[in-house]
Amino acid sequence: MSIDLEKLDGIGIITINRPERKNAFTRSQYEDLASALKEIDA
Repeated sequence: MSIDLEKLDGIGIITINRPERKNAFTRSQYEDLASALKEIDA
């Protein structure tokens, strides 16, 4: 997955890791980002 989620001391860090495409988003990456944001909010 090109979107990584890390939780550290109450802070959520989302990293977009797709340098070969200049971190451009695909539809599935938008869905992955939405899931990561929901997980941080939980």
